[in-house]
Amino acid sequence: MLANIFITARLEPSVHIGGVMVNAESQYLIGKNDYFITEACEYKRSLLHLFPDTAVVLNIAMDHPDCYKDITDVAAAFKEFLSNIKKGGSAVLNGDDALLAGITQGDATPPSPCVIFFGLKKHNNFRADGITGKNGRYSFDLIENGKKLCRLSLQVPGRYNIYNALAAAASARIHGVSADGIKKGLEAFRGIKRRFEYWGEIQGAAVYHDYAHHPQEIAAVLKAARHIASGRILCVFQPHTYSRTKRLFDKFVKALIKTDICILAQIYAARETPLAGITSGALADAVNNFGEKNAKELKAQACADFNGICVKIKEQAREGDIILILGAGDIENLKEFLF
Repeated sequence: MLANIFITARLEPSVHIGGVMVNAESQYLIGKNDYFITEACEYKRSLLHLFPDTAVVLNIAMDHPDCYKDITDVAAAFKEFLSNIKKGGSAVLNGDDALLAGITQGDATPPSPCVIFFGLKKHNNFRADGITGKNGRYSFDLIENGKKLCRLSLQVPGRYNIYNALAAAASARIHGVSADGIKKGLEAFRGIKRRFEYWGEIQGAAVYHDYAHHPQEIAAVLKAARHIASGRILCVFQPHTYSRTKRLFDKFVKALIKTDICILAQIYAARETPLAGITSGALADAVNNFGEKNAKELKAQACADFNGICVKIKEQAREGDIILILGAGDIENLKEFLF
């Protein structure tokens, strides 16, 4: 979103992000100006190699348990990241995130930057007001320090994208982009591939793919799908790494129970070796056991391969449903089997 604002405003930034921008058909651009927009990642603390003029933090959550011992360890890495901001720079932070609020209190506040908060609550410097939604896409008034800048209508679905838009708008304002430039850039933004990416239809059910592989991400995508679907949510999820599945097992269960039908692909090992008892079958059983306790029908099942997943989808999909294909591994290859 931020890159698209800068591009639309003709600031010609260089861009390097973790996904393919639909607008640019690329995940990087070589610009002709001094602006460099990059996506940081906390995996193996790689974000600590960056020394930004402006740092944006959307949230802090327990991820990458193979690198961090607990959420306190994760928060400490983000605190160190904020301390890397250059003198006179800015920190743009989600003011509704409790962990971020915690690391910016007292002597934990970064020494040199200006701290700017965004979010939905009234204490934030940048916030959304007058939120309305249709088919999962939202419009709202962009408020800067109590004053309305403009009204925005996003093309990308999901309430979480309001937060993304606020973060991008706040960052752009720091660097002098006008309200009109922000409006044009955000309203023209058509998303990222593998982020609620529309694939097509099967038996009248719309198929979307999303990179979501953390329980919070899954919950956010499911909520967005509920605002679009007239029927059920059929979710195919490929867990990513054994360590993450083990550490966040109960949270995955609580996220996946919100589906109507849940099909689990085998765990994508990535860089890891299997852990005893940590399987997609065990996760399916836990979802079903949770359902039994809450008087809900059994809904989850694990499949051995993509062919099996396709069979299950085509057995159960019907008009008005939304089929979500979720995961950060090779689950995107399922498209070749489905269509």
